Amino acid sequence: MKTVTTLLRTKLHKPHIIRNHLHRHHLVERLNRYRRRPLTLVSAPAGYGKSSLLACWLETSDIQSAWVSLDKNDNDQRLFLAYVLEAIHSLFPGTVKETQALLGSPRFPPATILARSLINELDMIGQPFVLVLDDYYAIQAKSVHDLIAELLRHAPAPLHLVISTRVDPPLPLARLRARNQLGELRVVDLRFSMEETGKYLEPLIAKATDGLSVAKLHEKTEGWVTGMHLLLLTLKQRPDLSRQIEKLPDKNRFVAEYFLDEVVSNQREEIRDYMLATAIPDRFCASLCDALCFPGPRPTEFGINGAEFLRWLEASDLFVIPLDEKGRWFRYHNLFRKFLLRQLKKRLGEKDISALYRRTSRWFAENFLIDEALRYALAAGDLLGASQLVEQNRHAPLNEDRASILEKWLSLLPDEIVRRRPELLLAKAWVLNYQFALWAIPPLLEAVETLPKDESTKLPQGEIDLFNGIFSFWEGRGERAMALLHRALERTPEKNTGVRNEIVMYLAGSRQIAGQGRTAIQEYRRRFCNEVSEGPYKLRLLAAISFIHLLSGELREAQEAIRQASDMATRTDNVYVAAWSEYMLGIIHFQWNNLSTASQHFIKALKNRFWLDAGVDADSYAGLILSYHGMGQFGKADKTMDQMIAFAQETGSIDRLARTRSLRARLGLLQGDVESAARYMETTDLSNDVGTMLFWLDVPRITQCRVMAARQSKAGLNEATEKLRKHLRFCLETHNTPQTIEILLLQAAVCQKQGQIGQAMKALEHAATLARPGGYIRPFVNHGANMADLLTRLLQYGKAADYIEQILAAFDAYEPVDRRDESFARHEPHPWERNQALENPLTNRELEVLSLLGQGLRNKEVADRLFVSLETVKKHAVNIYRKLDVRNRQQAVVKAYEQGILGQNT
Repeated sequence: MKTVTTLLRTKLHKPHIIRNHLHRHHLVERLNRYRRRPLTLVSAPAGYGKSSLLACWLETSDIQSAWVSLDKNDNDQRLFLAYVLEAIHSLFPGTVKETQALLGSPRFPPATILARSLINELDMIGQPFVLVLDDYYAIQAKSVHDLIAELLRHAPAPLHLVISTRVDPPLPLARLRARNQLGELRVVDLRFSMEETGKYLEPLIAKATDGLSVAKLHEKTEGWVTGMHLLLLTLKQRPDLSRQIEKLPDKNRFVAEYFLDEVVSNQREEIRDYMLATAIPDRFCASLCDALCFPGPRPTEFGINGAEFLRWLEASDLFVIPLDEKGRWFRYHNLFRKFLLRQLKKRLGEKDISALYRRTSRWFAENFLIDEALRYALAAGDLLGASQLVEQNRHAPLNEDRASILEKWLSLLPDEIVRRRPELLLAKAWVLNYQFALWAIPPLLEAVETLPKDESTKLPQGEIDLFNGIFSFWEGRGERAMALLHRALERTPEKNTGVRNEIVMYLAGSRQIAGQGRTAIQEYRRRFCNEVSEGPYKLRLLAAISFIHLLSGELREAQEAIRQASDMATRTDNVYVAAWSEYMLGIIHFQWNNLSTASQHFIKALKNRFWLDAGVDADSYAGLILSYHGMGQFGKADKTMDQMIAFAQETGSIDRLARTRSLRARLGLLQGDVESAARYMETTDLSNDVGTMLFWLDVPRITQCRVMAARQSKAGLNEATEKLRKHLRFCLETHNTPQTIEILLLQAAVCQKQGQIGQAMKALEHAATLARPGGYIRPFVNHGANMADLLTRLLQYGKAADYIEQILAAFDAYEPVDRRDESFARHEPHPWERNQALENPLTNRELEVLSLLGQGLRNKEVADRLFVSLETVKKHAVNIYRKLDVRNRQQAVVKAYEQGILGQNT
C-alpha cells in the first residue's frame, strides 16, 4: 500500500524570480545587515513583493538558505514543525534527527520540549543559514507561535529566521526590538519610489514612459508593485497607458479588483472556466485540471486540456507561481485566487461549488494524498465522504507505525460522526492503544458492539478480537488471550500489517504466560529466518523473542535478541523499537548490577520518551533513578525524580502520575524516610495499574508491600504477607520470572522481620534458584544488609556457592567469609538449615506434609489441608520415608525431631 501522507516538497521551494523583477539593491543591503540578528520581519499587505524580494536576496547571497511556504493547513504544530525540519534537513542532511523523531511519537511533546530539542540540534550546525517562513500570517495556532517564541528566546547562533507576513505575528517583537535582535522591513520600505516605478514600467512599454503618467500611476497605486504588474497585463490587451491610468479607482484596495476583472474578463471562455475551476485547490497540476474540468465521459468540452492550459498560464505571465523545478505543480497568487473564488461564487451555486470540492477530494484520494483529500471533502461539507476516506485508509498509518496521522485525521471529524461509525471508533481505539491508554478502549468497543447494524455492516472482528486479547493478556489470562489472538490473526487480512504486527507481540506475551514461551521462541526464530526484508514485521519478531526471554528471566539470551533488534531499528530508522531496545538493555544491565551502563541505556531511552508507552517511559525513569541511587549519586537521583514529576505533570497522564508517586515512595524507602514513603503510597491510584504483568523495575503494587514491610507493625507485616502471597501465585501462574524473584526476596525480608527464618530461607533459596541462570544481582542488593545475612546463611550449605558469593560481593559492606572458620557455623542451625544439610533434602512440599503428619493428622486430613489428592499425599510420604531412611510415619516424625528438621518455624 502506498503511503497516505507526505510533505509537499513544493512548499520548500523558493519562488521563481519573474522576468520583469526590479532588483532593489538598497533593500537587499538592509537584509544583509540584519543577518547578524536572530529575526528579520518583513511585514506588509498582499502584493508588496515580500516573497520576490526575499527570493532575489537569497539568490544573490552567499549564505545557505531554506524556505517554507505556509498556508492555513499548517495550523498544526506537528505538521508545521515537520516542514521546518524537512527544510533544514534538505540543507544539512543528517541533522535535526532527534527533533524529527519526536514528530512521529504517539504522544506529541509540548512546545518547550520541541523547542529545546530543536535549539540544541541547530546550535550544533557549524555554519550560518537563513530559514524563511513565508506567508506566516496564515498561522493562527498558539502552539506554533509558542514554539517560534521559544526558539527566538534562546536563538541558536547559526540560525537567522526570516518571517514574511501580512500582519505582525503574536511574538515578543518589542523585546527583540529593544535588544536590537530584530530587523524590520515594512510597507513604507517596500513601496516603490517614483524612480523605481519608472524603471519598472520602462522596459515593458513600447513607447517612452510618460513622466506625468508615471507620477499618476505612482499616486494611484501608492508604490504597490502588484498593482503595477496588473496594469501591465491589461496593457497587453488595451495599450493606451494614459487612458488606463485615468480609469483607475482612487482607493488602492479597489485597484486590484478593477485590474483583475479587466484581465479575466478579456480571456477566452474556456480559459476563464479553467481558471475558475482551478481556484478550488491550493495547488494544481495538469491531471487535476482535467479532473476538475472534464468530470464526464467526454475528453474535452473546452477545446484545450489541462496541460495546454498550464502552458498558457505560464506564457500569459498571470499570477501563477511554479512550485517545483519540473513545472508540474502550480498555485495562484493569493490575491488572484481570492478574486477567482469570488467570481466563482457569483457564477455557480453552492451545490455546483461543492461538487468541485468533491472532485478535488476524489482526485487527491486516487493519488494517495489523503490529507488533502480529507480537507477538500470537509470543505465540500461531505462528512460522509470524509468519514469514508478515513475508514478506507486508516490501516495505512498503522502499517507505517504512524498512529499520529490517524489521530490527526480523526481530530478533523466531528465527534458525533465518530461515535456513530464502528470503523472510526476502532481507529480511535488504535490511537489509544499506541498511547497505552488501554483503560479508555473498552467503552469504545462496547459502543461498536451496540451500534445499530444492517445487512451491509461488516465489523472488523479481527481487530475486536485483538483488543479483547490484549485485555485478557493484561489480566494474566494466557489461554483466553491466545485463543482470541489466534482468531484475530485468522480474521485479519494480510495487507493490514500493522494489526498483524501487534498480534505478533501480544501473542508472544500470551504464550509465555500460558507456559508456552519456549515453543513460541522456536517458532518466531524460524519465522525470522524465513523473512527476507527488514521491516516492522521482522522487528516485531525480534521484539517478541526478547520479550519472552526477559519474562523467562533469561537475560543473556534477551540481550542478544535486543541487540539484533536495536541494530535493525537503527538501519530502518524505527525510533519506536530503538527506544524500547534501550529500555530493555537498561533493565538487563541493572539486574546484573552494571549500574553505570544501565543508566546510559535508560538515558537514551528517555531521549525518545514520547515514543514509549506510558509504563515504559515511567520505568525508564525508575531505572535511571534507582541506578543513580545505587551508585551513590543521590543528587542525580533527586534531580531525575524532579524531571519525572515534571514530565508526568506536563503530559497529564494518569498512569505516569501513579507511577511517579510509587517511585517517590520507593525513593523515600531507600533514603530511610518510611513515613514519607507511606504518605506517597497512600495517595497512589492503583485502579489502572497493570500490576505484576511485565518486567517493570518498579511495580506500584509491590512497592505498596515494601512500604507495609518497612513500617514493621505486626498488622502491616501480616497484610504485606497476604498480598505478596497473592502476587506470587499470580506471577507463578503467568511464568513471570523477574517479578517472581522480586516477590520471593521481599517475602524473605518480611519473614525475617517476623522471625520466621525457615520461611525466609525457603523463599530466598527459591529466588536464588530462579535468578542464577540469568545472573540477577541487583534485586538481592536492593534489600541491604539483612539480605546479606540471609545469603551468608544460605552460603553455608554450598548450594550455588559461586553465585551466592558473586551476589554477596556486590554488597558494599560485605567481607568474604571463610566457611572453614568455626565462627561461621557457630550459630544454632535453623530446621530449614538442618534439612538442607541432609544428603537428600526434603522439598518444601514434603516438609509441609511431614509437619502435618507430626501434628497427628491422617493422610486424608493432610490432603484436605493442602488441597491435593490422597494419592499425592501418599507419594510424598513414601519419598519422606526413603529420604529419612525410615519405614513409617511415626519413625519419620521421631527422626525429623531428633535431627532438628521439624521445629517451631518450619
